[in-house]
Amino acid sequence: MKVLKHYGFEHQVDKSIEELTELLLELVRFRDGRGSPAAILDELADNSNMIPQLQHHFNISDRMLESVQNEKMDRQLKRIEHVQTKSND
Repeated sequence: MKVLKHYGFEHQVDKSIEELTELLLELVRFRDGRGSPAAILDELADNSNMIPQLQHHFNISDRMLESVQNEKMDRQLKRIEHVQTKSND
């Protein structure tokens, strides 16, 4: 967490917002036929570097994050299964 300690939490929150915005813009560009997978990769890497800093500040372990990710994915898969079941009726 050397980067977080060096710049401070508030700065890194602003940086996270900036990086998330840049990823959003690249996804819009790609959707509109103007972006590239390489640009998305670059922005994903930037965001991936910010996540552990936020986890550290908010005391969120990898295990906690993975648990919530799994809950959210399970919920989405159940929604998909429900829609597929309804469409087969």
